[in-house]
Amino acid sequence: MSIVERQRKHVFFPWSAQAEASSIEIESAQGVYFNIIGGLKVLDFSSHVFNACLGHSHYKIKDALAEYAQRALVPLPNGIYEERALLGENLARITPDAQFTGLTKSFICLSGAEANENAIKMAQLVTGRTKVMTRYRSYHGATLSALQYSGDYRRMPFDGMVNGIVRIPDFCTSQARPESLELLEELILAEGPETIACMLLEGVVGANGVYLPIKNFWLQVRNLCDKYGIILIADEVMSGFGRTGKWFAVEHFGVTPDIMTLSKGLTAGYAPLGAVIVNEKIASYFDHNKLWCGLTHYAHPLSCTVANAVIKAIEEEHLVDNSFQRGQELARGLQTLKKEMSFITDVRSIGLLAAIDLGKSSVNSGPFAKHRTSASNYAAQKLQNAFLKNGLYCVVRFDTVLLAPPLIISAKEIEEGLSKIRKTLTQFFS
Repeated sequence: MSIVERQRKHVFFPWSAQAEASSIEIESAQGVYFNIIGGLKVLDFSSHVFNACLGHSHYKIKDALAEYAQRALVPLPNGIYEERALLGENLARITPDAQFTGLTKSFICLSGAEANENAIKMAQLVTGRTKVMTRYRSYHGATLSALQYSGDYRRMPFDGMVNGIVRIPDFCTSQARPESLELLEELILAEGPETIACMLLEGVVGANGVYLPIKNFWLQVRNLCDKYGIILIADEVMSGFGRTGKWFAVEHFGVTPDIMTLSKGLTAGYAPLGAVIVNEKIASYFDHNKLWCGLTHYAHPLSCTVANAVIKAIEEEHLVDNSFQRGQELARGLQTLKKEMSFITDVRSIGLLAAIDLGKSSVNSGPFAKHRTSASNYAAQKLQNAFLKNGLYCVVRFDTVLLAPPLIISAKEIEEGLSKIRKTLTQFFS
């Protein structure tokens, strides 16, 4: 029995009907490429699941893992470990700062979903309120509660299982009208600000289409949260650690949230880890009030070791700057593709996070599902497979191609990726 057959028999594939699940058998990987068994070399233009920001087989991470493996510690949740202390210091140093409101103290968990759930618990404990405001065009994780706090189609099989969620329209995106922000305050007043613990927003809308906020959106949200005593949580799980050309997406908008949640790029995909980092005011609340949060593998030193090595690599290799520079090249290339191809209806990007919207052309009626209200994604999967056959890995969801190359990518590799996109779309729509 082959390894594929063995795994299919005994291990579930995520987000799939098991009989229809697609899989990739990777033989090796290096830098921005991975090799599929059979000989196909693939340019990873999505950083796997938007997490492999240092690419594959990065020597600094391999060295860090090897060094920690010699210790082989089984940690205690409340134990004292150098790796934990250093990561807390590193996160306090690199996250956005503002006088008296800088982010200073971290709760370290194992995933982005856990980070968002614990951030919400903290906000509810501090405020004594229960409601959570999120937006429809959002994704905050795959656990039961995190799916409910999300707005996209993946919540639907479990809708209604978590109470106290107030979903707001997608007037936060670049397609919205500025006056829509007035509606946000009306919604807060209608719900009762005294009942709303927090507002949970992605730094930039990620998996739901890379939508950039309208001008002054974050600033006005910050002001509204301050006005009504609502804790502002920035979900930087996907948009953090240099992905957008700054360490964190909210830095583009001049705002410091009360709480920030992190994962994915935190360990560059080499180990499971998530983090909740809070400001001094929230941190001090728990000096004499119990923090009702904890995990068996809390702040596992192995994962903390990786995170510290990742932060060091990003700094030493100037990868935030590289993300910005390569992002400019990617943006120009996508604009060129849009001019060339009538079936591209829009392109959007910020740093090395980008999206291509697909629609109808003169030779194609447009097979893509436009509305994200169904798990039916046949055409998108077909296009994603077409990209893979041409040696490019990227995620296609409904009518949108999502791009997130590793931060280590070169200008030549950006051009290679754009060339493969042009080739694949031309073939697909011909």
